[in-house]
Parts: sequence; structure tokens; C-alpha cells
Amino acid sequence: MAYRAIDTAATRYGAQADAVLYLGPGESLTASRADPAIYRTGEYAAELRRVSQVLSQFGNSVDLVADGLRLSQGGPCWFAKS
Repeated sequence: MAYRAIDTAATRYGAQADAVLYLGPGESLTASRADPAIYRTGEYAAELRRVSQVLSQFGNSVDLVADGLRLSQGGPCWFAKS
């Protein structure tokens, strides 16, 4: 989510997380995905829509529901080498 950073210093992964512990080869590093249903209905989706409206008032349009759905339907590896 580096594209949401306020300044370029915050785009580095180290500025986004306090710590990460992974004990294995990079080729097998994967991440669990959220169930897409949580972004479609319910209190969590409603809160994301509310927060999206607030954040959109400060510049670019933000759609946290669409972002969540996109991420939940991605491939099995977050750190794939391209």
C-alpha cells in the first residue's frame, strides 16, 4: 500500500511495519487473504465506506472496499518476484 503514503520516506516497507519475522525461503513466502464477503456486507464494509468518504475529503478519492476486494482476490503470494 505504498501508494497511500503521505511522503516518499513512508513508501519503504520499513516505514510501514514495526517488525516482520519470517523464517523460510523467499520463494515460499505467502500470505492469507481475507474472505471477500467481509468487504461486501456487514459492519466492517460499512465502516470502510464511512472511512473512505472521510479520507476522500483530503485529496484523491479513496475506496477501501474496492481495495480490500482487490487484495482479497489476488494471487497466493504477496511478495512475488517479477
